[in-house]
Amino acid sequence: MTGIVLYGFDGSTYVRTVRMLLAEKGAHYEQVPVNVLKGEPRQPEHMARHPFGKVPVLDHDGFRIIETGAIAPYLDEVLPGRRSHRIVQRTERVCAWR
Repeated sequence: MTGIVLYGFDGSTYVRTVRMLLAEKGAHYEQVPVNVLKGEPRQPEHMARHPFGKVPVLDHDGFRIIETGAIAPYLDEVLPGRRSHRIVQRTERVCAWR
């Protein structure tokens, strides 16, 4: 089993996208809540994970990745199972729009 830790707020659509991909791949992971409504992303502990104080952040066996647009293709590549073109393409379209 790989060590996957997802830092994020359940109300975030970006965190939800990563969670959907993890579920689709059948991956076991731990989610550490980071409450956006309470300002937790701006606390030093989370700022050390993400320099802009955003969610989600993914830690995969010590390799830390920020931003859904980077996390989704990474997970799709490294996790076993069918490729998740639907989620990855959706993420890429959203990121290109920004």
